[in-house]
Amino acid sequence: MVSFLLSIIAGIIGNFLTPFLTPFARKIFAKRRLDIPQQNEEPAPLGESEPAEEGREHIRAINRAKLESVVSMLILYGATFYILYQAVALPLNFKLFGTDQFSLLQTRLGLDVSLHRDIVPLFSFGLAVLFYYPAFITAQRIAYYVAAAWDKLEKVTSIQLIGLTVVAFSVPATLLSGHWIYLLYTQYSYGQALMIPVSVGIFGLFAFVSESAREKR
Repeated sequence: MVSFLLSIIAGIIGNFLTPFLTPFARKIFAKRRLDIPQQNEEPAPLGESEPAEEGREHIRAINRAKLESVVSMLILYGATFYILYQAVALPLNFKLFGTDQFSLLQTRLGLDVSLHRDIVPLFSFGLAVLFYYPAFITAQRIAYYVAAAWDKLEKVTSIQLIGLTVVAFSVPATLLSGHWIYLLYTQYSYGQALMIPVSVGIFGLFAFVSESAREKR
């Protein structure tokens, strides 16, 4: 039932966010599109006359560029939203370790509300949606400045730019997770709460680099 509700809410939220996020995605990929040779004349429609092979290849190049743009945006939005969702959900799941529910009176929030394990996915999804837009804008700005500096050394491809944006998204996600941990766990100080997701991120990055290096041997 929860998965069904999440799928419905995801569709609604996706339709709501697309008009806001599409302009930023266009800015990201505006300068990274495929270089398609320009034709002096538009190729004739297939129904009227058979276009030359050069015209057909031109149409294929346009279609490939459109498909690449759509897939790239899906990867970008999907990966970044998943990062933010986990940044919110993991602290809650650890709080529920060994129990089915806990009261927010036991946290710094001090609310007389109990969270049950069954509603944690939906609750985390809602918080991720709430903070996704500002987090995405922050990550986009970070990725833009890094890509601008990198582009002075070598050309930054669309795939590399997507990777930069996803990595940059971990900055606001880490900050959000640290503050969330601080509110949920009273035994941690502010500095300790912020360092927990940073330490986990460093460990994950080290494990990823080590595994990549091992596979290349």
